[in-house]
Amino acid sequence: MSLQYALAGRFPYNPTLLLTTVGRRSGQLRDAALPYVPHGTDLVVVGSKGGGPTDPAWVVNARHHELCWIVLRRKTIAVRARVTDGERDPELFAYVVAHKPNVERYAERAAGFGRQIPLVVLSTVSGESLT
Repeated sequence: MSLQYALAGRFPYNPTLLLTTVGRRSGQLRDAALPYVPHGTDLVVVGSKGGGPTDPAWVVNARHHELCWIVLRRKTIAVRARVTDGERDPELFAYVVAHKPNVERYAERAAGFGRQIPLVVLSTVSGESLT
């Protein structure tokens, strides 16, 4: 779907996955469509929320339930989510910014609220490569 929007709006295409997390309080399944950055055999998604003062709900859910699912290239895959940020993993943050420069701007906005932008590394439960 994101390809269709990119073509219609003449914007560059950003590969997108569908992340399903388990709600922290409700236990209900929650979906979020997110652009991603391939990193080795894993994928990285950014919890920027536009640089706002709070983390997105899907990040909060991933912190409490590391087991999630993604839909990638029409295939559902069980993954583990490891939540980190630029302070704890500056090399990963630099890698993501090199591929998605707008993340740095979001990080600057979030810093004004005293928040670090979380990066969520998604790895398959089976150990297979996602890239």
